Amino acid sequence: MDDLTVKLTDYALSRDIFPQDYDCLPTDLSNESRPLKFMAIESINDRRFSTASDVWSYGVILWELMSRGLQPYADIEACNLITHLQCNNRLIQPMNCPDSLYKIMSICWITTIDQRPSMNSLLRSLMEFYGQLARFI
Repeated sequence: MDDLTVKLTDYALSRDIFPQDYDCLPTDLSNESRPLKFMAIESINDRRFSTASDVWSYGVILWELMSRGLQPYADIEACNLITHLQCNNRLIQPMNCPDSLYKIMSICWITTIDQRPSMNSLLRSLMEFYGQLARFI
């Protein structure tokens, strides 16, 4: 922890506690449940996982924090999620979420992988946001 590295993972430990948050991928023959509403569009569609898909998930986690623990896409059935995302629908800005923070979240959900921020770029944006926030507190 000396290098201030934070790792977010889901080893399905919460699957037993929150089974409604896990669904099967449409093309998954193994019937393995995954947290679809936190997954990037390419991960759901093509089972491709990368740092870019982690950035997408991180944006959803930021949204979840700012919405005070609401379930992402709560009104969308898992079977309709991919169509919803392909139509460029994304999570709406939570109440009391600063515009600049929502903008950071939004760029995490860009469909084109190489247009999403890198983790380093995301960190710089969040540090800049924190700096702006600190001026008001």
